[in-house]
Amino acid sequence: MKVKDSLKNIRKDLLKEIDSIDSPMTFYNVQYKIASEIIEGENNYRNTFLEEYREHVLLLRNYGDTLPFRILSPYTIQKLYDVENKLHFLSDDKDNTLNILNKAKEYAKKGSIVIVGFVTNYINTCDILVCDDIENPITINLEKENSWENIINLSNIKKEKEIHILNSKKNIDLAKKEILNRHKYLKEESISYNFKVVNDVVKRCLKNEEASGVIDEDDVIWAFQYKGEIPEMPKSISSKIKNYKLPVVGCHFRVLDEPELMISPPTCWPIDFECRFLLMEGNVALMHYIDAEGFKKSNKPENFVKDILYRNGKLKKNCIVVENNNKEKIYSCKVVNSVVYGYSNIGETANLIINYGMKA
Repeated sequence: MKVKDSLKNIRKDLLKEIDSIDSPMTFYNVQYKIASEIIEGENNYRNTFLEEYREHVLLLRNYGDTLPFRILSPYTIQKLYDVENKLHFLSDDKDNTLNILNKAKEYAKKGSIVIVGFVTNYINTCDILVCDDIENPITINLEKENSWENIINLSNIKKEKEIHILNSKKNIDLAKKEILNRHKYLKEESISYNFKVVNDVVKRCLKNEEASGVIDEDDVIWAFQYKGEIPEMPKSISSKIKNYKLPVVGCHFRVLDEPELMISPPTCWPIDFECRFLLMEGNVALMHYIDAEGFKKSNKPENFVKDILYRNGKLKKNCIVVENNNKEKIYSCKVVNSVVYGYSNIGETANLIINYGMKA
């Protein structure tokens, strides 16, 4: 078997294990496997310089990103991410890597749900994240010299007592069960219409090399089997988007390449396993086209999207102007990204910021 195919099979088995997590220990074991594969991949790349091993290491962390996004909100994840913190080779400091893994295992054995930062792209401001309280997870950083633990929650309150006292809190077992159920991939009947279209389009793409679908008159998608270049756009798509007043285009590859977008990877999407896996692997490219003017359709007399700001045909960083009871507020392009890359519904997202506001 070719190296590329062998590594791909490892990642496929990994996703199956992620989907089967049902306890704090299995949650930890998946991360131990990711870390071990990263170290082996780094060493193999040093020895062979085969590009397949470098890609394997990068993809492993993309799969690792599934864990925080399945149990934490993007807002919480954003507080744990620092764009200036760069990834490092785990094999360069194997002793420290194993020390962090062993400490995480201790907490997992006590029943805590832990995320090891270095198996993800996003949790890069701490060594270990304890997620028994998903609204206020606890960060742990280990000091190399004396194995001392700096334990702080996201409100910057230092925890003087051992973390395992959390397990004595009333109903904590029920809370953990709820968190794990939130993590576990379950395709439910309540799946949004947008993702039903995504699932259908990707499935048809796997059979016919490409496929397209219409979510709404200002929202269309196109999937194709990616072989190194973009094929000619179908007329059904080009004829649709030529009428868009303010077209915004996105490809799901950007979600995998740019953590700062704060968008969950395809492994978290409520679609079929094979669709999620091949989107993660880059075998299928998913293009999304929306007309940003669609945000104005949910307007009400007192609450409405007043304007979409752009320059030279591109959205500004802060681009959605909302007027709510004669008060004006500008939202960032993260709102648009949640639709283009996260497949939120344009109308529902517009209603959310008009009526309730959102962190953006």
